[in-house]
Amino acid sequence: MSRLFIKKILFLGYSLLMIIPFNAQKNEMIIDFGINEYKQGNYAKAHQLFENAIEIDSSKMKLQYYYGINLIKMHQYAKACYFLKKVVNKDPSGKIYPEASYYLGTILKQLRNYPKALLEFKKSKAHFIHEKNNFFYLKSSREINSTIFAMRHNEQINEEMVISPLPKPINGYNAEFAGFEDEGKLYFTSIKDSLHAQIFLRKNDKIEKISPQIDDKRFHNANGLFYKNHQYFLFTRCDSIGHCKIMISKKENENWSLAKELSNELNINSHNVTQPFITKLNGNNILFFVSDRKGGYGNLDIWYAEILDDLSIADIKNAGPNVNSPENEITPFYHNPSNRLYFSSTWHNGFGGYDISYSHWNDSIFEIAHNAEQPINSSWNDMYFWINEYGKHGYVTSNRDGSLYEHNPHCCPDIWEFKTKSSIAEKEEFLSELDTKKIFKHKTGLSLPLALYFHNDEPMPKSRDTVVLETYPETIIKYLELKPTYLKSFSEGNSIEEKKIAYEQINYFFEKYVTHGLNKLEKFKSQLIPLLKEHSSIEITIRGFSSPLAKDDYNTNLSKRRISSIINYFEKVDNGELQKYIYDGKLIIKAAPFGEKKSSNKASDDGKNTKQSIYSPKAAIERRIEIQEVIFID
Repeated sequence: MSRLFIKKILFLGYSLLMIIPFNAQKNEMIIDFGINEYKQGNYAKAHQLFENAIEIDSSKMKLQYYYGINLIKMHQYAKACYFLKKVVNKDPSGKIYPEASYYLGTILKQLRNYPKALLEFKKSKAHFIHEKNNFFYLKSSREINSTIFAMRHNEQINEEMVISPLPKPINGYNAEFAGFEDEGKLYFTSIKDSLHAQIFLRKNDKIEKISPQIDDKRFHNANGLFYKNHQYFLFTRCDSIGHCKIMISKKENENWSLAKELSNELNINSHNVTQPFITKLNGNNILFFVSDRKGGYGNLDIWYAEILDDLSIADIKNAGPNVNSPENEITPFYHNPSNRLYFSSTWHNGFGGYDISYSHWNDSIFEIAHNAEQPINSSWNDMYFWINEYGKHGYVTSNRDGSLYEHNPHCCPDIWEFKTKSSIAEKEEFLSELDTKKIFKHKTGLSLPLALYFHNDEPMPKSRDTVVLETYPETIIKYLELKPTYLKSFSEGNSIEEKKIAYEQINYFFEKYVTHGLNKLEKFKSQLIPLLKEHSSIEITIRGFSSPLAKDDYNTNLSKRRISSIINYFEKVDNGELQKYIYDGKLIIKAAPFGEKKSSNKASDDGKNTKQSIYSPKAAIERRIEIQEVIFID
């Protein structure tokens, strides 16, 4: 072999060694630029940079991770799933990218692969097990429950309901959303020009913009509604940097006036105020809206405020923790006949993406939210619920399978119409037609009787007194400390299998009876002040019960001591805030001790057999007081 040939080979080798580090260095720079664009929310720019980096070298885990999560933003879910799987397989312990399993789980959930989604959420939770306040730990824990809900409800579909996308020209290849009817006409928002959201109405199978005064092309204009018999039109206006306000336009000589901001009060301590909805609540005109204002539970929360006759805003309130969460709650719609607030959330139980849930208003608070089920919901994003007063016809905005798209499936939502023969939101009975227990449940979300439990001969054992100094929660602390004694005593002498059953019974009693009873009492207490302001007075009837270990006269005094502990609680809780209502006769507490006379014959009265007469669930259930009746007096 000639020396010249050898020199050429060596030169070529050195050249290749120079090129490889250069390309690697260049690719690393491209990836870092892409990550920077992603973090700034410039997903299209990040996508192009990641695409270039993939062509050079697709094996880098950092590139696979950021490319994968950016693909979610670009609505390329199958491709995102492919790359995030690579990351999870390379980094199974989550030491480098612990969030990868969470993001993969969200895609798998939207693709209805619930078993694999559940596995990824469990892995994600494990990655953050030592950071229990971390968002990904909390969210993964929530998603585990939500995915189990989806698995259990996956086959439950309202077969009576027919749901289908609205035809062109209403729906198109861009986003259509926020559909609602008013006086038989359909109004909706669309980005028809691919640049700006504008509000349209359907008129004789054609669509037209609602008004040039409302649809100012310098802004996005969306989420409209009429107020005061079409005298006013409210809507959201957002600028190019995503700063949104609620605007109002007045009808003047058949034309809409130049829109102005509804109220500066709404924008205090907030960057975004959007998605208005007006309804009647407890006789007042109430504006629901979505905002990131301070004092909420998450990023975007649902709030409500009274809208006065002069269009000013008063008494702004958060919809509360049964509605709002650490994530976003959006698109509120209140259905008056059923007293339900419908909204969309990614936190509450759902099938994937945003799901529509509803919370019942009981004249005091919004109750625990429930999923609106299928086919209202899908595994994709479902928002902007609207339904007519009869609960049989409505619209929802969704990017589910069947929605129109030009390039990427599920990129853009369409308006879907649903119809059903039976109402899905039935009119609620008037309070005058309900008995006292139903009225109580309507107002508080709680059922009567409300039972509260005690350890044997507590409080103040071996006494004939009828009053005590302790409050009920103070007795509960001591009761819960006795749980190990209950486990030991009730399982004593049992076989291994019998002990297992005994442990389950005791654990169930303490969780579902003792602790749950205290939680319900505290929930009732938290609603008493608003209810006392609403009514002239409230009358609470409490009855006491005891197990049959002692004689009737002793048990009667014991029941009185137990009732005394709950009266003490109402007098002392929250620095005595309820005490003035008790002294003024507005909060009336009536005691009716029964003692053994009303106890069940299921409990043992054998004092020597403490396993059955004291530590058994049958005996423990007898040792209670009950809030049996609450009457609201006007």
